[in-house]
Parts: sequence; C-alpha cells; structure tokens
Amino acid sequence: MGVIPGTLITKIKLAPMGDPIEFDVNGYELTMRLDDAGKIEVEKDEKWAIGLALWQCLIAWLCAWVTFLIASLVL
Repeated sequence: MGVIPGTLITKIKLAPMGDPIEFDVNGYELTMRLDDAGKIEVEKDEKWAIGLALWQCLIAWLCAWVTFLIASLVL
C-alpha cells in the first residue's frame, strides 16, 4: 500500500462516527479502520507542517487576489 518507512502520510478525514479514517499516501487515498491505523508508527514532521501552513496561506492569499482582480475587470 505504500506505507513504508519515510513515506509522507497526511490525514484527510475521519468518518462521523470516528471509524474509518482516510489518509493521503503518495497521492493515493487510503482508508482504513482505526485499529489497523494504530499499528502504523508515525512521526510528526514539524518543519514540513509549518511549510505546508505557509503554502496554504500563500495560496489562499493568491486566490483572494485573483478573485479581486477578476471582479475588478468584470465591474
């Protein structure tokens, strides 16, 4: 399934009742039960998380700016 040491795994969503949980593993959406997910050892990469947050802010800012520009052209 691609869950090997060093693989970047991102939690996408959790079912309303808490089971199952969905992850992104190298572009593949992997859904598994919590008891199976609990058998996988993970290490949180703080540096990567901070970088991701910065990229998300930048993308949100760019989207807002483009929306503003398009709205200005239409009006």
